[in-house]
Formats: sequence, structure tokens, C-alpha cells
Amino acid sequence: MPTLHWLHDKEAHDAAAKVPYRLLEAQGQYGDPTADNWLIQGDNLEALKSLLPFYRGRVKCIYIDPPYNTKSAFEHYDDNLEHSQWLAMMYPRLELLRSLLAEDGSIWVTIDDNEAHYLKVIMDEVFGRKNFINQISVKMKLTAGASGGGEDKKLKKNIEYVIVYAKNYDNGFQKFNDVYEEENIFDLIDEMEANDQSWKYTSVLLDKGTFIEERTIFDGSGEPIKIKKYKGLKRTTVTDLVRLGKPREEVYIEYYERLFSDTNAQTSIRTRIIDEFLSLERDELLEASYIPRSGREKNTEVAHFYISPSIRRVIWLKDTAEKRGRLLFKKEKTGTYWQGLALNNLTKEGDVRFPNGKKPEALIQKILLLSTNETDLVLDSFLGSGTTAAVAHKMGRRYIGIEMGDHAATHCAHRLRKVIDQQFPVFLEKFLTKINT
Repeated sequence: MPTLHWLHDKEAHDAAAKVPYRLLEAQGQYGDPTADNWLIQGDNLEALKSLLPFYRGRVKCIYIDPPYNTKSAFEHYDDNLEHSQWLAMMYPRLELLRSLLAEDGSIWVTIDDNEAHYLKVIMDEVFGRKNFINQISVKMKLTAGASGGGEDKKLKKNIEYVIVYAKNYDNGFQKFNDVYEEENIFDLIDEMEANDQSWKYTSVLLDKGTFIEERTIFDGSGEPIKIKKYKGLKRTTVTDLVRLGKPREEVYIEYYERLFSDTNAQTSIRTRIIDEFLSLERDELLEASYIPRSGREKNTEVAHFYISPSIRRVIWLKDTAEKRGRLLFKKEKTGTYWQGLALNNLTKEGDVRFPNGKKPEALIQKILLLSTNETDLVLDSFLGSGTTAAVAHKMGRRYIGIEMGDHAATHCAHRLRKVIDQQFPVFLEKFLTKINT
């Protein structure tokens, strides 16, 4: 596998092995005495090595927000390392983090374009290229107004990245939890209409008709697909129901279970159904029942419907939305572009000020929702203002946070005490644990 070479890279590759094991010395505790959470003050390379005897292979999710190497000096940390020094700083820490990660765990690293591509290369080397999962783009700044940054020859930066790897993608990592973006359906429809876009879920199935015949066809693997045919289909549209005097919102709420769009998407199942039936009358409907062997509906019997002369697949609104009382929400599974984080009040979060280094709690919450469950262990070895530990505590995860500067006490401990006071008793906080040198 190709590897990255830089000045003094041999020393960086050997650094993790040469770090001595040091004792962790507890300085006090706060909160529930039965839990096992840690806030460690000290160099994270030494701290990670000291954690190995206790937590090797036990951490479900690692999130780190290392310095981006922007060639700047900030209030609480220096972000101006020579490029090879930055690589030499990151490499041994990634090696130790990999040792702490569970076989089914994942590591998430936020970075910007100053070092993102080099980080990807050294993570390929440390974690293995086959264990790369995703690179996520996160909108972290507005491009207009005071927060948009200065104007020069370059485009304004408003995107940062999260690089995600598994410890063992093939034989450990399963999948991320299902996490969805939500938007009020009526707001979404209004927005789309204002932008001359077409909202597709406008058809209503009133009655699928009378059953007239059944056939069995087979997919490419020889698995059976049972096809039932109905005649006398009755359908209408949202527009027609509104013309009859029903308010639009009432139509969507009343007919929520029967609202649909249709598509001519080319799938192997649809192709085989078309080959069997060629076409349909306008009042006919097909119901195809089978068990998918892959994909979201794997090993579960499903029923799909097909209508109209060209045998178009019915897509139900209820499969992509959720009804809560008299409210409807469109749901879309989380992908690799994240936006909508609350950035305007970021400086106030956690009651600590941490200029140019604080990540929004909503970002960490999303990562932990995707990658962990309650009581799983989370580790952040570049804790900064304490965001990861604070969010993990609120979500019922166990956590270890490591920070070297004085803000381990002034920011992280202060922030966590406030969270514990609000939710006590949940977990034990060992404030502060220091590396005994």
C-alpha cells in the first residue's frame, strides 16, 4: 500500500511504542460514584498510552477535533505547526487511538482543507484503506455577512470535513444507526412551490379494486415473486380533494396512509414484472410480494404496488414521512452533507468561551446518535472546551476526555459540573485526573 513520507517520519512511526506508561492520579470526583467517566489533564499522547491497559479495544466511538494547522495562534492553543511536525504529532496518536477502539467501533475526525488530504493518507496507513467509511462535509459558516470570512483570491470557506474510519469494517463494524433529517411537510411544499419545484406526493389511492388473478415469477436468483392483479382501481389527487372544499392540510392528514407518487425507476424487479404483464389498463393495479436478499428491507417480506399502463412503481408518502398528531414531517436518512447546525449561539454553549475551536453540540450529538447506543464508551483526546464529554453525558454514554491546557479545569470541568448538576445522578466524574510525571 502507498504510504506518506515526510521529514522525520521514521521517528513518528516509532513514537507510540516509545511513550512510557505513566500512572493516572485522581484529583477528586463529582457526581454519581458508581460510574466510570474520566476527564484527564495532560499530554494526550501520554494519556492515551496510560489508558491502554484498562481500555484497549473497549471504545465504541472516538471523536477528535485536532488542530487544523491554519497557521494561526489562538487564545487556548497554537495552530501553527510546520507541516511535517503536524503529521508527526498526529501519527502516533492515531496509532494509540486505533488500539483503544473496539472491533465494532468507529473514529470520527473533524478537519478542514489545510490538512484533510494528508490526514486521509496517514489514516489509510494506520487504520487500513479498506476501513475508510465516509468523508462528511459540514456547513460550519455562512458565506454572507460578518461570519463569512474575508475576501481574497480564494473562495470563502464554509465547509469543514469529518473523516470516518472503522476499526474492522469487514468483521466488526455493523452499520450506523438510522438517523433522519426532518422537515415539516407543509413548509417543504410551500418552499418547493415558491422555487417552481414539483412536490410529487399528490396522488391518493381510494380503493385498489377487486382481486382478479395471481401469478408467480422469479427474480435473477430464482427467488419467487408473487404478483396479485386487481381491477377497478380508484384514485384521486390532492388538488381534486381541495377543490371539493377540503383544506390542503386536512387532506394530507386524513389521507396520509394512502398518499403516493409513482416512478418509472429501472429496477430488476420492475423489469421482470413488465416482461410478464407488458402493460396495464388504467384501472388495474399489481401487488408484488417477495423477500429481498439485500438492501434496507433485507430478509423481510415486502409488498410493492405498480400502476398505470407503463407499470410505474408506487412510492408511499408514509414510507418517507412521519405523522405526529396533526403534524407531518418528511424524513430523509442522514447522508454525507450536513447543514442546519445552530451556529449563531455557538459561543454561548456550555457557558464557556473558546474562540475558533468550539464545535456545536448538535454536531457531536449527531455523530453519537449514528455511532453509539446508551452506555457505550466515547473518547475525545482533543477535548477543547469539553463539548464531546458534555454531549455524551446528556445522552447517557460513558466517556473519557483528554485536554492538556489549563482549560481542562477552567472550561471542561466547569462545563461538565453544570451538566451533572442538571442531570445528577448519572455518572461519576473523576475531576481532575492528571498524569503523574
